[in-house]
Order: sequence, then C-alpha cells, then structure tokens
Amino acid sequence: MFRPPNRDRAIMGIQKQFKSGKWLGCDGADGSSRARMLYAKMKLTAATLNEPQKGEAMLKEYAKELDVNEPAAEASLREGLHDLFTVSRLGVTGSLARSLTNTNVIENTQSLVGHFKGRVKRWSSADMAARWHATACLDAETRMRAVRVTRT
Repeated sequence: MFRPPNRDRAIMGIQKQFKSGKWLGCDGADGSSRARMLYAKMKLTAATLNEPQKGEAMLKEYAKELDVNEPAAEASLREGLHDLFTVSRLGVTGSLARSLTNTNVIENTQSLVGHFKGRVKRWSSADMAARWHATACLDAETRMRAVRVTRT
C-alpha cells in the first residue's frame, strides 16, 4: 500500500494551516474563488494521504459541503469518488502509481490528435472522422514513452 513519507506530519501540517487561516492567503474571512480552490486542494490532499476507506469518507463529507453552493462540483466528485482510490487499493506504488494517477497520457494524446485532425478542412462522413481519429491515435502512440517500472 502506498504510504507517503511522514504521512502523519503532512496531515497535521494541513490541519494546522487550515485552522490558522493561512490556506486562504489572507486574514481568513475571504470567500474568493482562489480561497475555495485552495480549500478544495487541501481537502483532496488530506483525503489522499489517508487509507482509501478513510479518504473516501472524508471526501463524502466534503461533497456534502459542496452540495450547498456548488452542486455541479458535488455531483462530479461523487461520480468519480470510488475511482480516486483505485491505485492505492491495488497497492501500486512508485513510478507506476505516478503514471496511473495523472492525466498526462490522455491530454498528450488528445493534443496530438487535435493537431493531426486540424489539417482536415471538410469531413465527408462520420466514418471518415473516425478513421482519421484512429490514425491520429496510432501516430500519437509512436511518440509515447513506455512507463518504466522496477519490479519488487
């Protein structure tokens, strides 16, 4: 199971910053979008530093907070809540865990596909668009690096 170094100290640091109001970047009375974003980041970080069951419970509580002012964000969080902890439940660690827990592969592929398909001025059919998309994905695949994993 993935255990970040100094996990308890990291959680205590997050709690200390939250209680002091430093996470707001101001006197603690600001309700700005920057403050909400930092608060959300703090909640997500604290949840991922815990065991999957405890982290999921923390994020369910946060979803209840979101339900009042941000129902779309609450729905999105609840939709992907179970999937957020899949890698840690599987016990994947190291570089493979880092590769599986970010969206770089998806974003890079879509960027290359957009560049490849951007040259087409007129689409004759949906089949043509699908063929070009598949070809662009195959072209993007040749530019990707393999994930290097050390076996334990």
